[in-house]
Formats: sequence, structure tokens, C-alpha cells
Amino acid sequence: MKRIECLLTFFAVLILCGSTLRAQPKREIILQVTDIPSQTGRILATVGHGEYYGWADAADFPVEIKLENVSNGTYEIYVFHDANGNWELDKENGVPTERCAMRKIEVTDSVRTFSVALVDIKDRIKTQHKRQEQQLRP
Repeated sequence: MKRIECLLTFFAVLILCGSTLRAQPKREIILQVTDIPSQTGRILATVGHGEYYGWADAADFPVEIKLENVSNGTYEIYVFHDANGNWELDKENGVPTERCAMRKIEVTDSVRTFSVALVDIKDRIKTQHKRQEQQLRP
């Protein structure tokens, strides 16, 4: 009789542990991408060294990209607007021609949503050159 009670207790514990594991929330992070110049193409994102990646159509603003099973830790994220749909960050003379962003994030149990603003690198470089030229003028 004790043997049956032990087996029943063991199975009850297994069932409770299994339902507890299934009830745990997914360990996803959400990247909310803003400053997207158009609704064409898609937004591509990678976290870490390609450990986690995802994409979403650039149809709504802000675009949300959900990445599954991301552990807590510090990561570099890379996000860009693939406007022409070629799955690459287009560049001209080594300078990105599509909006992009790179930043460091700290993923914790309480912080799992991050806002990422895309930047027009080419325009930013032009603006910096203009400022430098203005400063050099007498």
C-alpha cells in the first residue's frame, strides 16, 4: 500500500511541476522600432552575435519585433530598415544608405521591452560635415 501511495505522490508532484513549467511566461523581448521613413520593406533585428534575430513588415508604426527565449544579460542589438527587401543593409562607400541603429541593452526579468529609434547615418554625416565647414569659416 505504501508503494502505491509513494507512486501516486510521485506522479502528483510530476504533474504539478509540469503545469508550473508550462505556466511560466515566455522569455521573450520586444523591440519597438521607431523613426521608420516608410511602410515599404521590413525591419530586421539581431541581438547578441546573431544568437537571436527576427523581422517584421514595416507596415505599422512603431514596428514590434518579438524575439523568443532571450536570457537575461547585456547584448548589442542591430536593427535596420530593409526598404528594398534584399535582406541586407545597403551601403554606399561603406556608409549605410538605409536607416539603422545599434545599441547596448540590459535584459532583466523586469525589463524586456526596448525602444529603438532608427537613424539616417548618411544624413547625419552630411550634417556633421556642414557644421565643421561652418566652424572653419572666418
